[in-house]
Amino acid sequence: MKQKEANKLILKYIEKRISEEESDLLTKWIESDENTVLFKEYVELHSLLNAKHRFDHHPSWQKFGSSLQHRKRVRRIRIFRYAAACIFLLCLTLVVLYDSSPNEKQEETTTKMVLQDIRPGTNKALLQLGNGDEIVLGKGNTFIDSIHYSTDESLVYSTNTGKLRENNFNILTIPRGGQFRVELADGTVVWLNSDSQLRYPVFFHPGQTRQVELVYGEAYFDVSPGTEHQGDAFKLISPGQEIEVLGTEFNVRAYKNEKNIYTTLSEGKIKITGEGSQQLLLPGQQAVMSLDDGKISVNQANVYREICWKDGIFSFDNTPLKDIMKVLSRWYDVDVVFKNKDLENLTFNGGLKKKQNLLDILEIISEMNNINYEINENTVILK
Repeated sequence: MKQKEANKLILKYIEKRISEEESDLLTKWIESDENTVLFKEYVELHSLLNAKHRFDHHPSWQKFGSSLQHRKRVRRIRIFRYAAACIFLLCLTLVVLYDSSPNEKQEETTTKMVLQDIRPGTNKALLQLGNGDEIVLGKGNTFIDSIHYSTDESLVYSTNTGKLRENNFNILTIPRGGQFRVELADGTVVWLNSDSQLRYPVFFHPGQTRQVELVYGEAYFDVSPGTEHQGDAFKLISPGQEIEVLGTEFNVRAYKNEKNIYTTLSEGKIKITGEGSQQLLLPGQQAVMSLDDGKISVNQANVYREICWKDGIFSFDNTPLKDIMKVLSRWYDVDVVFKNKDLENLTFNGGLKKKQNLLDILEIISEMNNINYEINENTVILK
């Protein structure tokens, strides 16, 4: 049985419309070692999303697991118990993950017009030095001098900058379809998401506030504590707001095509100042600042869902499809057109791996809601 057919059976089980014959087919498919590995990926992903469920006692497992009572081989029973737990996870997440083999895709016939598949983004960035020179980072490129050095996925600044006379500002730009990590001269580590730009000094003067600017985009900051820098505070400037910290971890999302700035605090404390308003944020809270009027509202947040992008996962919680496609468009560097506007507000729960090809993800979304799509060069059309 092909992967696509197996996914259809899983969907039928989720929707409680699977027949006894189809249930037997799915059971046999799960017993394959290769398919067991596939289900393990589902479990690993859901554990990252902090699921706390006991599968052995869940009615879904008891009902589906009873079909194996007549089997005598212990190995088969253990495999199926594990797989049944995974299927229950699929019921919870609605958006499932799978890796279809290229050969299967070529053999399948489909009504969708797909001209090409689109691979996920990679580690890449463009570094602009103070003198205007531009250095391409990632993709096997390395850059080493007395101030900084780069690897395939990160840029690190030297902490030994006492002899530097001029403190230039550098600009690190992450294009659509990219991501990168930078360690600043004070030890602060910043993960930058696709379509983002960070402006910062080559070194920080003792006795002065350590200030950097998120020009646009999304970034996760692990700030070096002020206690390690003579009490010097750390300040982040982003469109419409300022964030002051002494040492903490937080995420800021401030994309150019969004009306709000989202700041989520993982550890420590930060103070957010907007136009005429100010809020103190505690761990587990998210501040949402409107760019229209500068007002800030504070809510409890699922922190992991907000920051797991830096660990290779996209996580969605009742997220409208139009917002999901914004995320995917930045990572896969594609444009998205909703030919059917009614699809924009369909919501999804669950997670997706950033390493997946776009076609795999579109197939998942399509099968869940009978959505037709086209990929025309670098444009995805949902209809």
